Amino acid sequence: MKRLNKFIAVAMSVTVLMTSFGGLQNVNATGYSTTPFGEGLVVEDVSEFDALAQKFSTSPKSQNSTYPTSTSLPSRVDLSESPCFPPIGNQGGIGSCTAWATTYYQYSFAVNKLNNVQNTSDRVLYSPAWTYNLRNAGNVNYGIGFTDAYNVLMAQGCLTLDEMPYSLSNYNPNYIPNNTSAMRKALETRVSDYGYYSISTYGTVITSNTDSDLTAIKTALNNGQVLTIATWNEFNYKYGTGNWSNTKLVYRCYDDDYSSHAMAVVGYDDNVTCDINGNGIIEAGERGAFKVVNSWGETDYGANNNGVLWIMYDALNRVSANGLNESQFSYTREPVFMSGIFHYISVSKKDVNLVAEVDITTNYKNQFNLSLIRDLTEINVLPSNVGYERSYAPIDATLVFDFGELADPISDYYTGHSWRIAAGDTLRDGNYTYFHLYITDNLGNVISDMADYNVDGNAYVPTSFMNLQKGDINFDRVIDSVDRQYIKDAFFGEITLSNLQFYLADMNDDGVINSFDLTLITRIINQ
Repeated sequence: MKRLNKFIAVAMSVTVLMTSFGGLQNVNATGYSTTPFGEGLVVEDVSEFDALAQKFSTSPKSQNSTYPTSTSLPSRVDLSESPCFPPIGNQGGIGSCTAWATTYYQYSFAVNKLNNVQNTSDRVLYSPAWTYNLRNAGNVNYGIGFTDAYNVLMAQGCLTLDEMPYSLSNYNPNYIPNNTSAMRKALETRVSDYGYYSISTYGTVITSNTDSDLTAIKTALNNGQVLTIATWNEFNYKYGTGNWSNTKLVYRCYDDDYSSHAMAVVGYDDNVTCDINGNGIIEAGERGAFKVVNSWGETDYGANNNGVLWIMYDALNRVSANGLNESQFSYTREPVFMSGIFHYISVSKKDVNLVAEVDITTNYKNQFNLSLIRDLTEINVLPSNVGYERSYAPIDATLVFDFGELADPISDYYTGHSWRIAAGDTLRDGNYTYFHLYITDNLGNVISDMADYNVDGNAYVPTSFMNLQKGDINFDRVIDSVDRQYIKDAFFGEITLSNLQFYLADMNDDGVINSFDLTLITRIINQ
């Protein structure tokens, strides 16, 4: 892993956290921000994005032949106008920009779109605090990477803002709410695919607003995909021309070594114009811009237009198509989007059959890793974050994970198989991690209660053999009148059964709970 430990520090006082944004960021010699907003992106190597894409059996999106293409695209797309898209958010002086871009903007939009939301009153907003707190290194100065956020959304889904509010006052980066019911519900909607599109960052690639190199990104946006990007976040901007004369447009980006930042791309407009080189003529390379949503609130700062940045296509070029005199600038020009990468996700509904509910107590949450195991098959659901090996990051929480494909279809795995977890503490420095495992159904009914363990290094929890049978609705390994009552109550609609309970109650496997199932279980009890 080639993770750059670029910690973007931010102002820490409560007063600063609650102020609005103003002015470009000033960075002192220590690298600590002196303005009241956070950034916090941990820069990752492209190989890490490829590895994540391969988890979904998706080839890395690095070849143009794999990109979506369209022969006819509108001149303008704006996904932020959809009722599915969240209002502008404010991360405050916390290094959570990646969580805001991936979770609050991108994931919220994708889930609302999946649920066919038509009105903002029905819109659900997902909490950036969830992904940020699970993956950060225990300090609001530190950020997370894209793969950190997407791994959480893939394995655990996300709590809503109502379930896990994001507070600018006294923010606790290690807080996890005690709400396992909400966590189990979150497992039912998760990231089901990840990939990225890329545009070369060498030389002058984009020469006009109709350049074919832009087609994949425009098509993705036109198809309803909010994209996330990384930027150095230091911009030169000027006002546009014509209808854009009152809008600040980013036409150049530079790297001052302290300013990595994540944002969401929500649209484009080929009609944006800006006299980038100041010659009084709008040339081919001075048309078109991406609409990018920030997480610093709606206060107007720099190139921020009420929470939005319009970034000229030409800013993607390392060398401007408009003959800029680079000697006039203090910092060396950089392509506005790091590595030219645009991340996309898909989300889908999940059938959850078996859940690992794990109590975890450790001083180094980012070093703890967890895998779920059925027989000899293992899937990693909580990778360690080795970018912050010595960071104190205490956590005392209960987390839930879906056994997923290991328990699908449940008809094949409800009996005759062994289940366990593998836990690891990558520091191995005497920091004992305590955990306790319960295997439950999707409603939280306990199937197996396993012992307490302390881990220093790596450990496998002893095996739990699942030997359930049809009719054992309450998982007590006995079929009796209690189980019959479950079936009766379900038949009359008085209770809701879990996915596993429903399968065990469906005695004749006809896909419904009815009087035939009551008859069959009665016969078994009376034998």
